[in-house]
Amino acid sequence: HQSNYDAVVSNACFANFYDTEGLVDAMTMALRPGTGSLFITHPLGASFVQKLHDENSMTVPHTLPSRERFEDLVDRRPLDLVDFQEEIVGSTKVYFASAKRKGL
Repeated sequence: HQSNYDAVVSNACFANFYDTEGLVDAMTMALRPGTGSLFITHPLGASFVQKLHDENSMTVPHTLPSRERFEDLVDRRPLDLVDFQEEIVGSTKVYFASAKRKGL
């Protein structure tokens, strides 16, 4: 992987990947050291993804990371946690997690 990207975004698809650890590794390695940002987002929130996972774990093999799980994903890589939000926007619970790649 080349570390050329300012940002890598997984929007409404993170839970669909079978190897989320490998996905976060690839996202991290694609980021420019010191300035690159990683985002995991879902406009319908973690509870929506949990419901999809419960209904069909073949299609949605994972859920969105809890705050503790996201902290663990960040701590085991050259990343710093920037933000973690699960908030209500209108009647929807939005999911937003971000980290920044550490410098060399």
